[in-house]
Amino acid sequence: MIRFRRRKILAVIAVLCGLCVIGFQWKIQYPDKRKSFSSRELPLEKRGNKQQLYNKSNNVFAYSEQGLEKRRNEQQFNNESNNVFEHSVQAEQKQENVQVHYYNKPPSVSLQAFSKCPDRCTMTHGKKDYKNKKIVIFHGPDLFGKPPKKYRGQLWIMQAMEPPYLYADHINLWKRVFNWTLVHRRDSDVFTPYGSFAPIRSQSDIDTRPINWANKTRIAAWFVSKCKTPGRREDFVRLLQHHTNVHIYGKCGNLSCPRSVHNNCLEQLKNHYLFYLSFENSLCADYLTEKVTRLMQDGLDVIPVVRGTGDLYKMHLPPNSFISAHDYTAQGLAEKMISISKNKEEFKKYFEWRQQYYAEEIDLFYCDLCRKLHSANKYERLYESITHWVKDHPHHTNCHEATDLKER
Repeated sequence: MIRFRRRKILAVIAVLCGLCVIGFQWKIQYPDKRKSFSSRELPLEKRGNKQQLYNKSNNVFAYSEQGLEKRRNEQQFNNESNNVFEHSVQAEQKQENVQVHYYNKPPSVSLQAFSKCPDRCTMTHGKKDYKNKKIVIFHGPDLFGKPPKKYRGQLWIMQAMEPPYLYADHINLWKRVFNWTLVHRRDSDVFTPYGSFAPIRSQSDIDTRPINWANKTRIAAWFVSKCKTPGRREDFVRLLQHHTNVHIYGKCGNLSCPRSVHNNCLEQLKNHYLFYLSFENSLCADYLTEKVTRLMQDGLDVIPVVRGTGDLYKMHLPPNSFISAHDYTAQGLAEKMISISKNKEEFKKYFEWRQQYYAEEIDLFYCDLCRKLHSANKYERLYESITHWVKDHPHHTNCHEATDLKER
């Protein structure tokens, strides 16, 4: 009886040992899936967090930049359970084209706006042909009355480059129709500045032209056609003229510069003036037009004097490339300009930014729009009242009145 019990115990021990051996072999051949991941099991955006990826042969591939580049170049992709992830030049060339339809396209917008973009988008236009279009842009300043019918599945975008006072009330009835905004404000769905600047990456791109100084005998020029503006820039210039010379060209001054000889006027500005007044017609958040960016893009050796909201220009222009009226009274600004006009080396300091930055093209934001449209489902939203957003309702803090018109 005792021998039988011993034999039974030994048999049980032998069975348990056998199971341990089999389990150990299984562990080696088939790693625990809770501790290892294949590229198929990880979301695409998280695959780079793992140090190792396992293929079907259990060979370990080091997930490094060098290894990743090698895989891309050789077009070798992990294929597990017949799931293939392709990322190649050929795949990019087959990117689906996104057709954008402009309902009321202004003349300033080109149908070739997307032609230089890395992503594929094309533009059509017309008020009668928008029904079957998925993406529709509307030019806000040219909208009046009630909106047309919005069809199921359409994404509507409101574009505007003008200050809010010109159009905000005109679109009061356009409620719950716009999904995106395409304007100059940084909180827009697609930010559309009139110009931008980028760091110079090559020494050969540095602007090495000497600064023109010899014939600059005039203080400041201002080219202007709108004589009465919400920002009251005309009143500030009158105060400035009490302390220094400002030559006013156009409808609001006694000097003329017809469009037919515009290039001659620019040459005159470049050769004879030290400063140019780049004053906006409205004092609104992020409202900065081509008045200053175009001046810098054209490479004119003239210091722009700007007038806007707070530190607006410090956020958009290269450091020490302009003088902001916001930092001075009219008299203080005149004294600053006169001081610089007597000091060549001080004048040249305002162009040192050219050694570090260059001015980009104005309409690059169309490429930002195109890129975003290729993943539009990630940016779903709807504006309850586009007028309230434009005005920054209920406090109307988007724009403010001038507070710099008193002599101190």
